[in-house]
Amino acid sequence: MSDLYRFSIHNNQIKSVQEWDDGRWEYEKIDADEHYYIEGDVIFKQETDDGVIELTSFTDINGDGIYSAGQTTFTPASPHIVQDFYRFDIQNGNVISKTEYETDGEIEQDSIQQHQFTVQGNLITEYEPEGWGFEKTVYKDSNGDGRYQKIYEEYITGNNHQSYDQGKEIVFQSGQQDKFTLTPGDNVNISNFNADEGDQIILSDTFGIHSFIQLVKQIDDIDYDDTRLEVKFENNTSVEFTGILTQDAVWGLFNFSAEQL
Repeated sequence: MSDLYRFSIHNNQIKSVQEWDDGRWEYEKIDADEHYYIEGDVIFKQETDDGVIELTSFTDINGDGIYSAGQTTFTPASPHIVQDFYRFDIQNGNVISKTEYETDGEIEQDSIQQHQFTVQGNLITEYEPEGWGFEKTVYKDSNGDGRYQKIYEEYITGNNHQSYDQGKEIVFQSGQQDKFTLTPGDNVNISNFNADEGDQIILSDTFGIHSFIQLVKQIDDIDYDDTRLEVKFENNTSVEFTGILTQDAVWGLFNFSAEQL
């Protein structure tokens, strides 16, 4: 599944679908178990696969007729339907392996190289880098038995500086310099920060910070526990780095200002 689609619409009905694939538009067959419908400015695709209803949204952000795939939710067609599930090996709050157990009995060790994860209670969020940005998938362990089921997917377009930014979670892309501008009132969590790649957290002029001394004066608290660094400022602003390497957790490698400190 790619990120970009075009739809032929007649009398508020979807007649055909084109998908952007390998540099060109290709018609995509609408299978018998697929149903498209329109609500307002959003197109929805409902598909039943192995007893699970998959609902995907598509939006045209700039009105050019090209739609981006958004969130996909997964719901059992019946509470008795057995879904594929996943197990994650988690050490010190970090996911180090992922195994998929399919309904047909097949077990597959999924590659998670360059994938980023956040673990929050019974939810695990996975960010998979793609050429166009990130694929975000959320898994949930509903009863605490270690079996996680996919509850939704989302396709997020990246840019030259910030690979993923939605709400309080930010994922920097590997292999390039990423920047994030922190403004007063932000409370963000940043994953995959790498000082060696030139990644930077930039304080806007609204902070009034133009020197290292000014930076230190506005810091209220610092907490570090091997893989997590949290910096709290006096103006109800905080930035937390997860999965950060020990050698990166030093002031000399962090540039918290648009100017040299």
